[in-house]
Amino acid sequence: MATSGLDGQLKLWDIRTYKPLQEYFTRTPASSLSISQLGLLGVGWEPNIDSLEANPFQTKKQRQEAEVHSLLDKIQPEMITLDPTFIGNIDRASKEIQEKERKEQEEEERACDGKWELRNKARGKNSSLKRYLRKKQKNVIDEQRVCLFADT
Repeated sequence: MATSGLDGQLKLWDIRTYKPLQEYFTRTPASSLSISQLGLLGVGWEPNIDSLEANPFQTKKQRQEAEVHSLLDKIQPEMITLDPTFIGNIDRASKEIQEKERKEQEEEERACDGKWELRNKARGKNSSLKRYLRKKQKNVIDEQRVCLFADT
């Protein structure tokens, strides 16, 4: 039998004589003990999570926000300024000029869209049915084979 206490003592006992066989001192109190089928003793400790350290279970968004906050903490408040001439400004361009700029921007986007072509990425080529049809029946043509290979 094995026991452990909050004082860090770990003892192995002889049940027949109720006397300890071996005594060990652990740095931290053990939270769980288990004896395997081979007779080996397994000792488990509670994790010591430091609340000031990073959250080990944080999501991607939480990690990004923590990184931004840490960077903002490094910047001196005097360095963060807003352009006082920009706040409250109104775009006084006429409606015709705004529409002209919008149309020019749309034409540029259309010109860029024509350069890119959709490529066939050959997904689904290794399905079991297609693999069977490729390997077993090279010279047999049936409706199923024609339909499958017409889509690709």
